[in-house]
Amino acid sequence: AFVEMHGGKIKAYNRTDGIKGSCFEVTIPLGQEHLKPEEILNEENDKNSESIGKKVQANRNFNILIVDDDAEIAHYIKTELCDWYRFDYARNGKEGLKMLLTGKYDLVISDVMMPEMDGITMLKNIKSNSNISDVPVILLTSKSEVENRLEGLRKGADAFLAKPFNMEELHILIDNLVDNVRRIRGKYSGAQGQKAKIEQIQVKGNNVILRYLRMRGSIGMPRGKCTFVCDHVDGLMVDHCSISWGRWDNAHIKESRNVTWQNCIIAEGIAPQRFGAITDETDRWTVTRCLWADNKSRNPKMKCGIQYVNNVVYNCNNGAVGGHSERNHYQDVVNNVFISGLTSENPDTYFNLWTATDHLYQQGNVQDLDVDGKFRPQPVTNFSKATLVDKPNFEPFPEQDLLTVEQTVKEVMRTAGCSKKRDRHDKRIIAQLKSMGKKGKKIDDESQVGGI
Repeated sequence: AFVEMHGGKIKAYNRTDGIKGSCFEVTIPLGQEHLKPEEILNEENDKNSESIGKKVQANRNFNILIVDDDAEIAHYIKTELCDWYRFDYARNGKEGLKMLLTGKYDLVISDVMMPEMDGITMLKNIKSNSNISDVPVILLTSKSEVENRLEGLRKGADAFLAKPFNMEELHILIDNLVDNVRRIRGKYSGAQGQKAKIEQIQVKGNNVILRYLRMRGSIGMPRGKCTFVCDHVDGLMVDHCSISWGRWDNAHIKESRNVTWQNCIIAEGIAPQRFGAITDETDRWTVTRCLWADNKSRNPKMKCGIQYVNNVVYNCNNGAVGGHSERNHYQDVVNNVFISGLTSENPDTYFNLWTATDHLYQQGNVQDLDVDGKFRPQPVTNFSKATLVDKPNFEPFPEQDLLTVEQTVKEVMRTAGCSKKRDRHDKRIIAQLKSMGKKGKKIDDESQVGGI
């Protein structure tokens, strides 16, 4: 593995001189012309590594399990990062899973191709076991293993690194993942004090995957704070998460790109604003199959480039809010459902505060204003002052994955939020949607619905 990382080759063949045994031939190119810039350690990179090391010295108590049938790779990672983390080693997925179930680990780094149990199978077992499902998993793959990456995403992998990988990148990735999980564990376990329980959750770094997380703010947060912040991120997936009780907006996204939210609940913004989410100059934000409920407005505010497909907005005053600024913004809004609830206001303004700088492609959006316990969708016809365009702003447009509005409501009821085991918050929000207008209310603070 080390030979290949340096652009070399290794051969093995039987001896031909009559003596029993084998010969191994290793060739490694001279110089560094064959290496990529990120694979070369120079003085500047060395200084950067030192600064990172100082930043994360306190992480020495992080326990990481390396699962790889190549002992050289495991030794390499351990040697380079042992000053910052504690490591254990397993030779295959079967052995690694046993160690996870009997020990305490903050993160797993695993190869994909291994004997006895491969990395994908081990990943599936980890994410389906409630005792260890919150442990982040980084999969090591070759750049050609596209199918393994796709399968890993389906099974819940938190990150990927292609071999040969940059050690500094692995170092930053480990630190971000473990820090996020530990903060979230403390936030909801009651192990930390009240101040920590109301800490704002922020994503730092690129190419991050968040799955099955509950993010709850509090009236104890400073005025103007949001529960979830993902600013200046390139590459983020938020999947089956539940975000609520932000004092300004539940979520804030600024100057990010390539962001996907799917199967999430964004609900119950609290005083003073009670808003859902705001994005500022984000490019390529995809929001699909999410439930926005009991927010006064911004479900979300689309000051960005966005694909907003197959979402449900329930019991809100204003639904999808345009960018309404001097800059041009481009929004594809398709097959979404807007349903009035007990405390909805301005029911015919589910598209509100759109101006000529908002270039809106809309198709198949419906609203149900009856509040009578039955789903009676009618086409949305009021799009404020948006500039309507006749074809999608973004390609590829997921036409083959589109749900009908009826399918959208059923799918959101079934899967939105932390749906493996919904807590009372998510159960309450889903029950409101199922009532089709007969339940739901906006709140001033979380104590009005029982808090955490």
